[in-house]
Parts: sequence; C-alpha cells; structure tokens
Amino acid sequence: MAALIRGVPQRPLLPFLWLGILLGEGVPGSCPAMFWAALGMLILLSTTRHRTALTLGMVVALGAALSWARPDPVAEIRDGAIVLHVEQALPPRFGRHRAVCRDASGVRWLWHCKSPLQEGTQLMVKGRALPWEAPAHPWDFDAEAFWFGRGVTVQGQEDLRLAEVPTWRSDVAEVFERLRTRIRGRLMSANHPGEGAGLLLGLATGDKSGLSSEVRQAFSGLGLAHLTAVSGFHVGLVGLLMSGALFWLPKRIRWPLVLPLVWGYVVLCGAPSSAVRAAWMTTLAALALASGRRAMGLTLLSAVGILMWCRSPGLVRDVGTQLSFLATAGILLWHTGRKNGNATSPIRKVVGHAVLAIPWVATCSTAPVAWPVFGTLPWAFLPANVVASLAVPVFMLLVAGIQVLPLNWSVLIADWTVWLADGAVAVVVSAHHSCAPLILPRDPAVLRAAGALLALCTWAAVSVRKLRWLGPCGVILAAACLRVQAGFERQPEVYVLKPSGDCVVTTHGRVSVFTSTTESN
Repeated sequence: MAALIRGVPQRPLLPFLWLGILLGEGVPGSCPAMFWAALGMLILLSTTRHRTALTLGMVVALGAALSWARPDPVAEIRDGAIVLHVEQALPPRFGRHRAVCRDASGVRWLWHCKSPLQEGTQLMVKGRALPWEAPAHPWDFDAEAFWFGRGVTVQGQEDLRLAEVPTWRSDVAEVFERLRTRIRGRLMSANHPGEGAGLLLGLATGDKSGLSSEVRQAFSGLGLAHLTAVSGFHVGLVGLLMSGALFWLPKRIRWPLVLPLVWGYVVLCGAPSSAVRAAWMTTLAALALASGRRAMGLTLLSAVGILMWCRSPGLVRDVGTQLSFLATAGILLWHTGRKNGNATSPIRKVVGHAVLAIPWVATCSTAPVAWPVFGTLPWAFLPANVVASLAVPVFMLLVAGIQVLPLNWSVLIADWTVWLADGAVAVVVSAHHSCAPLILPRDPAVLRAAGALLALCTWAAVSVRKLRWLGPCGVILAAACLRVQAGFERQPEVYVLKPSGDCVVTTHGRVSVFTSTTESN
C-alpha cells in the first residue's frame, strides 16, 4: 500500500474515501450483488499496471467497507425506564411537546411528552417505543425517512418522568435562548403590518416562524429558500464580517480568534447540518492557514463529510445535507477551474464570475436532489439570486447593528430596516406571481437521472477548460429528458388505496386525492 500511495503523490485520497462511503451508504450493507461487484472490481484493478487507478479503487472500496462494517446502535427500554439526554427541543405539535434525545447507547429518539423539555438536561423516564406513521399515499410526507435523515431512528412516548437533572449543557442552552429572545424582541419591536421582521429573523437565525406559508412558497418558487435557512452563505458571511472587524491582526492569529464566534453563531441558529458543514470547513481551513499549509477545497469538504458521517451516519440521507454538499462541491469545482483559467479583470471576476456563476453552478449541482423532492424548477433563480447576493449582506449588517447598538438607536434602525424588509417581501411575492416556477414530471427516477446528467455535465464544464461545451449540452439533454417524460404523463393515472378506498389521480405532474366519502356526480 505504501508503494502504491508513493506512486500518486499529487493525488488527494480523502475525496475518494468519501465517495466510497457514499456508495456504501447508498445500498444495503447486506446486498450480496454489491459485495461481489466490489470484489470483482478490485480483482480487475489488481491486474492493471496503472498505480493511480489501483490505489484510488482500493480507497473507494475501503470507504464502502467502512460504511458496511459500521454497526447500527440498538434502542432498548429495560423495565420501561430509560435515561435520555435532551439535544434539541422542538415546537409542540397536536398539544404535545417534542424533543430530540440521545440514550446511553447513542440512539437518537424523537420523544413525545406532555410537559416541556429543556435542552441539555438529563432525563430518567418511563415510556414506550412508538411505530412510525405510514404515508397515506405515495406522495405523502414520510416521517420515518425524514427523521432518519436527521439521525433519529426511533420515536417514543413518555408515560412517567422519574427525574430531570440539569447539566452544564442546559446552562449553555439557556444562555443561547436568551440571545434568541433578545434578537427576536429587537426585530419585532417595530410596528409594521408586513412580514419584514420575520424575514430579518429568518436571514439572521434561520427562524422562519415569522413568515407565512405564502411568503415561504414565494421564496422557494424564486430559488431563494436557502436565504432563510442558515447555510454556508450565512456562516461565511458572518466569518468575513468578524474577520473584517479584526483586520489589523495577521491571518494566522485572526482566524483562530474568529472560530469560537463562528461556532457560537451556528449553535445560536440551532446547528443545522449545512451550517455545521460550513463551520467545520472554516475551522479546518483556518487551522491549515495557521500551520502554514495549503487548504484544498474538495479535501476539506470530504474530511468534513467523514467527520459528520462518523457522528451521525443518517445525515447522508438528509435532503438538506445533500443539497449543501452538492452545492459546495460544484462551487469548489468551479473555483478550481477558474484558478486554472486565464486571468481577467477584477470587475469581471466579481460580477461575471462570482455573482452570476455561483448561483448557476449551485442550482445545477443540486438538481439530482432538488428536482425529485420539490418537483419544480424556479427558472427565475439567476436574477433573483443576483439581487439577493447584494441585498442580504446589507440586511445582515443592519441586523448586527440593531443588536449591538444602544436601545434608542436600535429602535430607530430597526424601524427603517423592517420597513425595507417589508418592501423586499412584497417584491418577492409579486415576482413569484409573475414568474411562477415550472412544474416538472413526477417520476422521481427520471428527475434524478436528468438532474444527475445536468450536474455531471456542469461539473465537467466548470472544472476542465477543454470540456466547457458539456455545459450547454447537459442543459439541452436534461430538458429533453424532462420533455419526453412529460409526454408520457399526459394520461392521468389512478391509484386506489386499500383498505381506505381513497382514490389518488395524477395528471401533468399534479396530484389530487379523493376520499371514499367524496360524493360523485
């Protein structure tokens, strides 16, 4: 193995190890066909004289073997009692409080109870495991798959709470909860009838509770849903703002001081997977910079993926995590291709490249996941993201000023900022009505294949200068696949659900459900 690795001194191995883990997680570990296929591939690679192919193939196989060999934790309730650590309190639903908890064996629970739970506390409770509710029809919300993607494998019902002990985590959670209350109070203090304060709260902390369903749908229809979900864009912007405040310090000293503030912001926002990914990449890049080493983007992304997989393997199947990693991978490939290209003027680099190329590359890279899940294509995403990339940093700076300035100045700035945010919400809603997203065919396999074709062609076009012609070819081929599939879906399809007798009708990508009690003419 050492000789093989010496044969590829310039080849990073972590991305191929991460690729093997993703391949292993994509199929069942007990699938004999995949095992024999991997073994046959290794045998074929062993006969080649190309050391690079042999080494990379072995690394991919090692990643798949790690994912298959990882034991799954088993949830147990002995004598009806269990010890749980509350990781995250969730909004109540149907009159019951909910929280994500972890037991002693590392299993994460979706715990239901009658009284509220405090983050960070340790519980000893008596309860029982509950089955997941099956979807009512093929397009219904699948709760088990949704929570499994967040590392939650079982849900339980609390019958009796024996003990509740606060820990240092509960004290930290209380401090962050006071910060969230302060941010919400200062933003909501302005008396405006619109939803601008809710937009500012979503931009700052990812809390979308102040936005109505119509406004959320408008942001999603224009391809701007990522603005109100804390992601790498927000974490990077916060890191740059904090680094700019310490500009007089050298980079090797400045970034290690910024890291605790970045992680504090991630915890304040609830630690979503996309923000955790961005914070880990920022941490590893800062450590590489402090030690005088070069930070390679794809290697950092792969290292973060492996770290997060070790912590919570279910994140591999989480839609938000997949979108975050795909978008970041596409942007990193674009950046690598841009560095290998010819030098251009600074204005062209900022406007023609970053502002225009990043939204396009990110949207094309996330197509294999976004299209099957959402079933729509926001064709106006490019101009919307260009405007948003200029407006969001201004709003973030104003929100930061509202929080740190004295109360009198804060109220004055908050009033004008919320007024501007109300106007932004009105513009987004109006643009959504004028530029409604395209409805895609509802076949998940076709959407996944067309999106993968678009993503792969985009990645090849932006990373290799000689293959730039693949970019428009990928767009045309993906559009052709969707057009052909739309022709196949012209005839309505009828499904009768048993034993309820409900009828599900699909036509032109739209779904209608008729219950058995519906009267027919």
